[in-house]
Amino acid sequence: MKYFESIVELNVEYIKIKEVIELCEAFSYNKNLGLPYFINKLSGIWKLVILLRWSSELVTTHTRLRKLFGYLEQFNFWDTELWEKYIEVIKDVKNHKLNGYLIDYFELLHRMNTNAENPYHGKLGDLIATYKKEIIERHKDWDYDVEEMRPLRYDEWVKYYSKLTYFQCRKLCDLIRKEEFPEDVEKELLTLDEKLQREEEKQKARTNKMSDKEILGKAQKLVK
Repeated sequence: MKYFESIVELNVEYIKIKEVIELCEAFSYNKNLGLPYFINKLSGIWKLVILLRWSSELVTTHTRLRKLFGYLEQFNFWDTELWEKYIEVIKDVKNHKLNGYLIDYFELLHRMNTNAENPYHGKLGDLIATYKKEIIERHKDWDYDVEEMRPLRYDEWVKYYSKLTYFQCRKLCDLIRKEEFPEDVEKELLTLDEKLQREEEKQKARTNKMSDKEILGKAQKLVK
């Protein structure tokens, strides 16, 4: 690892965020170097790279942002300059780029807010409340419990399935195939799956395309 670091440091102006994330990943498997050693590196050269590449490589893709700060949390590295920039990016819950990451950010903010040793302890309540409201609005309580911060168990989905849109049902059915369920729950959900597959076949058989509104309306009637 030290050899890799020496090569990287000689070419720091060419280093990308991807390489910083890979270095963090490599250290997460490290058995020889202590955490203080890596924190020292993060505080110096790697922090500089992160700041230099912030606008061009981090805020343009939340996949990298989430992964990098996930490692920073794992290493207990709470540099306020970096974390303030992070919070500034994710506080706009209406930003479409956050789609798919709201729950991940919500849970991280909650951990930061409740950890007594974290510099943001007790300071993120308003932002967490905003996230909670947005998650409830988007998910309609049918796949995530914001109070317990966990996905619904599949047996809990049964009471919601009659309210789901066609596309939500398809997502549910895809998940069903990967899990094991109590017999009565499985019977209910697989019945729904069969109905949706028949409906999908009927849609494909039609020569004229249905509008999204028609598809959703038809699917909603089907699962009531």
